[in-house]
Amino acid sequence: MGFKNFTPTNKLAEVEREVATAIARVAYFISPNIVRRLAELNQQWGVEFRSKHGAKTDAEHYFYVGSACVFPGARRQANEEERKLALRKYHRSISAIVDDNVFPRHLWSFVCVGKSYSGPCWKDSGLGQFELAHVLPHKVYEVGGVKGWFAKAPSDSLLNGLFSCAANVILIPKGMAKPTDGTNGIRLAVLKRYFDLYGDTHAAGYGGFLLPKHLSWVDKLEWNTPVEPPDWEVRVAKLDEFRRSKIDRLFAVGTD
Repeated sequence: MGFKNFTPTNKLAEVEREVATAIARVAYFISPNIVRRLAELNQQWGVEFRSKHGAKTDAEHYFYVGSACVFPGARRQANEEERKLALRKYHRSISAIVDDNVFPRHLWSFVCVGKSYSGPCWKDSGLGQFELAHVLPHKVYEVGGVKGWFAKAPSDSLLNGLFSCAANVILIPKGMAKPTDGTNGIRLAVLKRYFDLYGDTHAAGYGGFLLPKHLSWVDKLEWNTPVEPPDWEVRVAKLDEFRRSKIDRLFAVGTD
């Protein structure tokens, strides 16, 4: 005699508006002014980057039109074989630096604290109360599930730049369901906030986002003010100096 199925019902869809309301009150995006400035700096850096590192990686994957990618050449591991590679090192075999979210932490650390990421700094500054979440998918296998929400979606090659894109990485308190892992309603609410703040300027080819009519409540959500310290320009300048030096060093010392 077989056992009856007593798996409980997943009721998240019944409370997605409430969850999205909570996420809006606790999640933080980076100020459009900061994102815009990084995109401007990328226009300058892109020429130099192609000259220095164009033979080692495909710069167009990171310096697409409007790119606010903070660490070009760096991306997440794409498969089990890449997960065996040493992190935060340049690998000739895949023409990239692999990372597990430390590079996006550098971004938020400079914005909030004014210096590069370290474990103690992250904890002592209060950033340790948060985790990072990506808004637009930056992994190939994720794109198929969201294509129906856009009139156009990027080619697979452009996704790499979204990994450390300043517009695409948000802070959310630990213990909250990541918006990218929630119901469609929750995910669409976060995407709506993204496009309200930045449009499709930095989105690597995602465009034509349209919120379904049955989710009209999304427009009533009250979101946190984007993070923008008074001296943000100085902090961005320090980040720009750090990232250029960091990426140059990593490309200079390759492996495999």
